[in-house]
Amino acid sequence: MHIHFSLNDSRGENVFASPVNALSSMMRLCIAGQLALMPASVAILAPGVNAFRRLRKNLTEPVFNSWGYNTRSAALRIPCSDESNRRIEYRLAGADANPYLVVATILTGMLYGLEHIDEGDLPEPQHDQPELPLFQQEAIEAFARCQYLTDSLGDAFSEQWVACKLSELDWFERIVTQEESRVAWGIKKARSGSGPGMARNDYFLRAYFSESSATTKIMMAPLMMYCQYGFTPM
Repeated sequence: MHIHFSLNDSRGENVFASPVNALSSMMRLCIAGQLALMPASVAILAPGVNAFRRLRKNLTEPVFNSWGYNTRSAALRIPCSDESNRRIEYRLAGADANPYLVVATILTGMLYGLEHIDEGDLPEPQHDQPELPLFQQEAIEAFARCQYLTDSLGDAFSEQWVACKLSELDWFERIVTQEESRVAWGIKKARSGSGPGMARNDYFLRAYFSESSATTKIMMAPLMMYCQYGFTPM
């Protein structure tokens, strides 16, 4: 969910309007405010476990708390445009995020910049540092610690959000997936042999790997080492 936004004055004119190499002070303050609250905002922008599977380092996912000119790996991008249409693209929110909460989070970041940031505090454009929270537990804890954001969204809502997300995460971590069950079964089966390198282990591995998915094969790498070289897999 990529959101483009600017800020208009009472006459409807874009206060972000400025040359690309000399951004307006209002725009710089809004960018700085967004960056200041970005780590705490991840819990809202990525509301579930699957959302964090998207946040992995590649050419297009915004996993860094940074901004840049037409830089797609930064959380905030300044798109190519003429001066009058200067705007910020907020790239972090996932498609499963609540759009109302996303907009409220963006507005809170803008307000924080206008109220608490000095114009000279805006970092230089960059795209590879610092990293944002990439695990849900870390993101929830960062959100709970950010009083400005939790106050803006409301204490009652913030407390319920943290409680619900921690409960969902706990439920998810208790699930034993089919792949994990297959790995556990495979380790038990291999250990039933007389030792590393025995024929029954080699036969089992050949049969098992011929029917396994790529994910299972990766998870079974320690078992391969155990059966072939005698290393303990667990």
